[in-house]
Amino acid sequence: MRKGPDRIPTAASMFEPYLERTISFLQPARQPSGIEGEVITPETTARLRSDYELRAVFLVRSSATADEIAGSRGPNPWLETAPADLISSVATEVLAWSTHVQSACRRLSLPCFDVAADFEGAMAEAASALTAGAKPA
Repeated sequence: MRKGPDRIPTAASMFEPYLERTISFLQPARQPSGIEGEVITPETTARLRSDYELRAVFLVRSSATADEIAGSRGPNPWLETAPADLISSVATEVLAWSTHVQSACRRLSLPCFDVAADFEGAMAEAASALTAGAKPA
């Protein structure tokens, strides 16, 4: 799908029915698992948490310039050599989606962490929120 502010909600509406079926299948096994993705909405997560034992955190970026997006962290910096218009579209998408997620998480009492200013610190807080109250293996 073409990057931009409407892509994630559209992709979420296509993906989330499969996510829900997967969770309903895996839940009885009580196997620890993780699901990560940009197309999982806070609204669906809150609904699933009311039906299943789930932990969730959301990561947002309150600022995302084209230069910041092009120099993203990680083992696969796929935007480093991308055309300027794609990088700009991704930055617009990130900001639009982050605004929605932050507001929805506040409304739904879901943990949300902003990685814009302190990536490592926000990731550590998110990991701590995910593991809070976990039983040791």
